[in-house]
Amino acid sequence: MLVNKKDSHGNLLHKITLQYEPETYTSFIPNGEMSLPPKDRLIIALRQFKTENKTFTFKQIEGCLHGVSTSYLRRLLCTPPFEKLLIKSKLNGGATLYNVDGSL
Repeated sequence: MLVNKKDSHGNLLHKITLQYEPETYTSFIPNGEMSLPPKDRLIIALRQFKTENKTFTFKQIEGCLHGVSTSYLRRLLCTPPFEKLLIKSKLNGGATLYNVDGSL
């Protein structure tokens, strides 16, 4: 069990039940027990793109958030803190590329 003891903004989960996999030495959240909200899953995906210093398209973000509608994801990207963190660049005739600028 992962317990959060410090949360100055009150927006984090208090407890997360984890399951340990001894073969791979990893802990994970079992399917069906708990699902993170789409905003938290988006933050995790954006942190991953930022650590890899990678540009990405909307389709790639959408692929990281299974079960979230396209319209909801577009609205979520226009709300704080995402609206100020993402830099958009439009290629001529191609998809909009995003890059994370700032800390999550």
